[in-house]
Amino acid sequence: LFRSQRPKMSFRLAPLGAVCRGVGSVLEKIGAGMADNFSRETLSRHREVMAVAEKKPTIDESCFIAPSANIMGSVAVGKKSSVWYGAVVKGDSHTVSIGSESVIKDLAMLTTGNGTISIGNNVVVGAGAVINGATVEDDAVIGAAATLGDGVVVGKGAFVAPGSNVEPGTS
Repeated sequence: LFRSQRPKMSFRLAPLGAVCRGVGSVLEKIGAGMADNFSRETLSRHREVMAVAEKKPTIDESCFIAPSANIMGSVAVGKKSSVWYGAVVKGDSHTVSIGSESVIKDLAMLTTGNGTISIGNNVVVGAGAVINGATVEDDAVIGAAATLGDGVVVGKGAFVAPGSNVEPGTS
């Protein structure tokens, strides 16, 4: 409301308003303290790991899976690997295998397309990368926003430049 439209408050009510704000602040602090003791806040309430047509992901207990990442279907994630925020690993029509100590960074998309996905050990899949039915051998790096088509094979220790598009069937 504009200043001229506001109802005029009596000067006697102003101290009462200050007291109410003070009491409200104290109650908020007490409630926050009680909540910390009795509940745990989660960043995301959606199911990040789920079965698809009775195909369940298998994830080693040493892995880090971000709360907003999605892993679904026939997916296996090896020891000490991580799948970061917003990444999607989908093994609905074929299997996805991620080796040990590999990193799938933020917003990466691994979808089986027309074949299986095999990610080796110590592999880094950059943020926003898209992998469709490809094989990435050990110690390789897939740059941010790179795209690997169906049937691509990235050799051991290879580096795929950020933003590049590797055509289907390329080795």
